[in-house]
Amino acid sequence: MPIPICCTYPAVITTIILEKKDQERDNREIMAEIKAIYEEHKHRYGYRRITAELNE
Repeated sequence: MPIPICCTYPAVITTIILEKKDQERDNREIMAEIKAIYEEHKHRYGYRRITAELNE
């Protein structure tokens, strides 16, 4: 019976979990920016204009 990866490589699992948390934090920050742009322009901006603003 093979040993589960989480028992064999706990550092790898920890790294994956930390990277996932960082990615979730980044996503929350981006969503906050998107919402701010959308609100700033009184709900008139669509995804193209919002994307252009984010890329400026």
